[in-house]
Amino acid sequence: MAANIRAASALIREAAVGGARFIATPENTTLMAADAGAKLASSHSEAGDPALPVFAALAKELGVHLLIGSLAIKVSETRTANRSFLFAPDGQVTARYEDSPVRRRAERQRGLRRIQHRGGWRQRRAGGNALGQHRHERLL
Repeated sequence: MAANIRAASALIREAAVGGARFIATPENTTLMAADAGAKLASSHSEAGDPALPVFAALAKELGVHLLIGSLAIKVSETRTANRSFLFAPDGQVTARYEDSPVRRRAERQRGLRRIQHRGGWRQRRAGGNALGQHRHERLL
């Protein structure tokens, strides 16, 4: 995981040097695992994830909005969540989005999606767009 954090950090720096003010990384930015057991064994809780303080410091240092596509966050002894983080230029997390199969299925049935921002969790009615699935929420 440390090597992936270093590689992602180098690419984020490169994008900022090139003039990017909003930088997004792909899903599973720091960890790809062969199976769920390997992913669980290599994952950390949000409070203990080694990537989050690195990415927070990087967003602050570079003065950019940084969207980490997702990290595998250990939410119990038997489960991880695929969680996205949006960092503001001050290094603070301004939004989180957690993707889970159970939540996706239930929200699709109700036409909702959930986002978390500084004010807390909110559900938003999803609407179709040109990309076909969700209306993107303005968080900043």
